[in-house]
Amino acid sequence: MEKYGLSVSDLPPVPVSGRRTPVEAKASPVLYRDPETGKTWSGRGRTPSWLGRDRGRYRVPQPPSEPRGG
Repeated sequence: MEKYGLSVSDLPPVPVSGRRTPVEAKASPVLYRDPETGKTWSGRGRTPSWLGRDRGRYRVPQPPSEPRGG
């Protein structure tokens, strides 16, 4: 630093972490619901045992999505 005439105040600040702004996690919509227990599953992670092989009977109807664009 002496060779180039720089001091610590000439250096930019170092961010505390790798991310500059916090990012909020979005909740996944419920795709399946057990009518007996009310337990739900979003389709992410390990498949719950109550779901079994016939997923169609536990499927939660989804509202129609709005078209994208302008």
